[in-house]
Amino acid sequence: MFDDAVAVKPLRTTCTQNILITDCKVIYGVGMSIGSVPPNLGINCVNNITIRNIDFQWPLKAIYLKSNPGVNGRGLISNILYENIKITNAITWAI
Repeated sequence: MFDDAVAVKPLRTTCTQNILITDCKVIYGVGMSIGSVPPNLGINCVNNITIRNIDFQWPLKAIYLKSNPGVNGRGLISNILYENIKITNAITWAI
């Protein structure tokens, strides 16, 4: 209860990319999360992610992007599409 339903995170040596998450029902979850994406000396990245047809019921946040602070290297979140998202009775709204 109240953990990420899905958490898309960067790989250690390359980007996490080209992922489709579709047709899910999430009850009492934090949400469909992107991250954490901290900078590193190469690059940490999440790219080209589509999340569609999701039914959230009593989520903590529903849609959530998590960057991490840092000073060395790069971190990138890009080309994220949330489509056809239904949210009922959200505890808080974090987009």
